[in-house]
Amino acid sequence: MNYQGIKKKLLRFKSIFTAHWARFMVSHPRYDTAYYQAEIAKMLNCGSETNGFAVYQCLDCGKGEHKVNFSCKGKACLQCGKRYARDSMIKIAARLYPGVGYRQVVLTLPEKLRTPFYNHPNQHGLYSRFMMLAQACLTEVIQGQFKETDYKLALIVFLHTHGRNGSYNPHLHVILAEGAFHPLKKEWKAFKQLPLAPLRRHWQKHLMALVTAEFGEINSGVNQLWTDYPNGFYAYPGNHKKVPTKNYQGLIKYLTKCL
Repeated sequence: MNYQGIKKKLLRFKSIFTAHWARFMVSHPRYDTAYYQAEIAKMLNCGSETNGFAVYQCLDCGKGEHKVNFSCKGKACLQCGKRYARDSMIKIAARLYPGVGYRQVVLTLPEKLRTPFYNHPNQHGLYSRFMMLAQACLTEVIQGQFKETDYKLALIVFLHTHGRNGSYNPHLHVILAEGAFHPLKKEWKAFKQLPLAPLRRHWQKHLMALVTAEFGEINSGVNQLWTDYPNGFYAYPGNHKKVPTKNYQGLIKYLTKCL
């Protein structure tokens, strides 16, 4: 491993924040908060004496003193953030049921709604409510497929706020167990296909209810979305790309990269 190359990349990453962070906050005041200030400060001081250090010494001769600076353990740090994502991956993988098939379901946000989401005054609260829609939507779809309302789903929801090209594009990735549990019958009922048409329609219904509650009519734009998307909002049911057990960690690693 080229440690010198890695160190140069980290220094280059820090230099970008040193040079532009203050100006960035002026043009994006939503990031001028104590939380973001603390995270960036920790990242900039990662591996320095500012974050503390430990001194090691030979117990036999008392020579060869060696000082190790502490890492920041912050999410904004390239090194520590990667470690945080790996630890999260291990914890999440431990919650998956052995012997149960899983798939990845994707639920998206129409482009017309991205600007209202981005400008929302309580973005964290909005994201939380946005994520809860996934369980409500998928529960309704699968209970309708089973024609039974007592079945409980097993799923884990991830929020990605940006697309692969770096543009703001909130969407949900869901690790969904291919089945549901009936608590009264003590029965696990599996399914092989997740119907696309009902999934899109139910996702549209739940998301539109949230948008109406959060934003009202948005200059009548909400009603127009029903016309623009007569078949429902885009959703990916994961029918043709199952996730084999050996690839669970690879999928979770991808999904936790932004944690």
